[in-house]
Amino acid sequence: MKIKFSSDVILESTVCKTSMKGDIVFLLDNSGSINPIRFGKMVSFARDIVSHFSVGRNEVQFGMDVYEQTTRVQFKLNQYSTKQEIVQALGRMRYTKGRKTNMGDALFHLRTKSFSTAYGRL
Repeated sequence: MKIKFSSDVILESTVCKTSMKGDIVFLLDNSGSINPIRFGKMVSFARDIVSHFSVGRNEVQFGMDVYEQTTRVQFKLNQYSTKQEIVQALGRMRYTKGRKTNMGDALFHLRTKSFSTAYGRL
C-alpha cells in the first residue's frame, strides 16, 4: 500500500492481514495561519488515511477536532460506525479562517478529552 502525503513524500507499508483495533483522532489547523487550499489538503489526507482501515466499534474508530484560538470537536470517536459516514463528515468540513493558532490548547484537549471514554475511546 502506498499513501501519498505530498508531491514528494510517499509512505509504503504492508497491509496488515489481521484485525486491528484502535482510535485515531485527526487534529486540523483552522486558524488564520493557513488558507482554504491547505485546509483542503489536510482533509484529503484524513480521507486517504481512513480509506485504508476497517472502521467500526471493534475495529478502528476515527474522531476529528479542529483548532484555532479554541478547539472544537467535529466528531467523536464513536460518532460514526462506517467508513462512508466518516468520509461524508470529512466532505462537510469547511475552512472558516479562525483567529490565532493555539496548538498548546489543542494538544491538551486532544490528550484530556478526545481520547477519553466519554468521547468514545475503546
